[in-house]
Amino acid sequence: MLRKCSGLQVLLLILGLGILHLWQTGFVLSSPAAWPRHIGHWETAVAENSTETEEGVEESPESSEDQEGSNGAAAVGDDDDAADAMEEELEESTESLNTTPTAADAAADFLVEKAADLKPWFLREEISDPPGFAHFRQQMLSVQAQGMAKPDSVKWVVFSASIGLGNWMAGLSSAFLVAGLTGRAFAWIPASMHGVCTWMDSPLCEWAEHPAQVLGEAEKILEAMATNPRSKHKSRSVEVLAIDWKGCKYEKLRHKQITDKPILLMLSGVWVGNVLLENPDFHPIMQQAFQRNLVGHGQRERVILDTYGPVVRWLFPPAAAIRKETQGYLEGMRKSGDVSICVQGRWGNSREFRDAKRCMDQMMAAPWWPKGKTVMHVASMKHSFRRKVRAAYEPRGVLVTWPSWDMQVKGQKDDVWGYQDMLLLGSCNVTVVPTGGSTFSYAATAMYHSVSLRDAGGTKNNCSDLPRWPYERLFPEPRQQLDLDHKCRKRSKAGRVGRKGVVRRSSRGRRERNSGACGVVSCCCEACCSTDTMPVS
Repeated sequence: MLRKCSGLQVLLLILGLGILHLWQTGFVLSSPAAWPRHIGHWETAVAENSTETEEGVEESPESSEDQEGSNGAAAVGDDDDAADAMEEELEESTESLNTTPTAADAAADFLVEKAADLKPWFLREEISDPPGFAHFRQQMLSVQAQGMAKPDSVKWVVFSASIGLGNWMAGLSSAFLVAGLTGRAFAWIPASMHGVCTWMDSPLCEWAEHPAQVLGEAEKILEAMATNPRSKHKSRSVEVLAIDWKGCKYEKLRHKQITDKPILLMLSGVWVGNVLLENPDFHPIMQQAFQRNLVGHGQRERVILDTYGPVVRWLFPPAAAIRKETQGYLEGMRKSGDVSICVQGRWGNSREFRDAKRCMDQMMAAPWWPKGKTVMHVASMKHSFRRKVRAAYEPRGVLVTWPSWDMQVKGQKDDVWGYQDMLLLGSCNVTVVPTGGSTFSYAATAMYHSVSLRDAGGTKNNCSDLPRWPYERLFPEPRQQLDLDHKCRKRSKAGRVGRKGVVRRSSRGRRERNSGACGVVSCCCEACCSTDTMPVS
């Protein structure tokens, strides 16, 4: 009788442990406060949950008691041998269950799904190139290979500019896009960016200083322009297209035929992707290469053009050593919090701090903002700006951080430190940019496809309303930053793109606005309808 009671006690103990384990597991999975809210914590949380689940399984095999419960009761009523046999079967079933990962895997998958669901869709948006971009890239590589092998067999676009890093990226990307749209090969003259191939693992590095004869023709024109900037330098082989944020040189990009000359030398520090859409020859090519269907973005299904991000990610990826250093900083930051904000103080003045703080306060107080710890990365040339952000948010439990190398940055740097800062600025869930025209920050957010809040904190931009913002406003293309005034329109039949529509002149000579879409670029983005008088690197 004693042994029979002992067997019953074992069975009841196993049953009790199983019920306790089920209750604990259900409590953890059903408690929103227990779910991680940042992808950096998912693997750790899943691993910990899997370990706990497996330990619980070893102590209390729930499936065994379901299988053996009724048979166990009968065995207790038979004899001592039956009780021993029952205990042996329980041990065997426990060992079998411990080797089966089904329960742990299911719990881990459930945990990951629920953790992702806690963030609004725009905080979970992933990098994805348009489906047609791979073909566009392959065609460019084919022309490039042909040009490198036989330079005289193709026509060329050559780019050169001595400007800041952000404007250099925008100008080079524009020239590269022109090369792809015109079926030309691409070459570039490093000028002020001699060291980029030590920081970047870029296809540009394979094309630098080649081919010599093409670059030689372009450099002759550059030398003549440097000697006498005001004279018009004519060449049978080289057409110069210098696009600045002032003037009307960009109008040539709207023409069906930009030039017949073998070499198009582009000198620019601005993004012209939206103007290229107005060229009837380029428009269908850009649609095929950069068109994306928006599905499941909290809004109705529609089509956009995603141009700058794919080009920037292809042309300017970091070298392995730079990637390792920046990723080490980012991993440390993400482990310290659940959701991240990058804030830029381009000039580091009080206006930028006031506007950035207003936007961040609005976001963090909104009901949709993920609960848990927020971390902030500060990007600025001014240490005073960093100190203000830290003083404002660390007392509220926010971790405010920046890399150690930033302490050595006292002004604009177009070097490896500047490039690393650019990478970090786009690596958060949300990037807050009070100076919305910063070309430096456009490259950063395009690289990582992060939410980019331009002109953050302004009177018309309430950052608590992000769930209602259209996709193009959360992930904007760069602004054109061109001098789109009526003087340029006189040289072209195309109406210029204004802030709210196409500007035309009425019969009375007054300026009128068609408050509808932004001409042919309406499918692209709201940023197409914005202009800056001067680009900001």
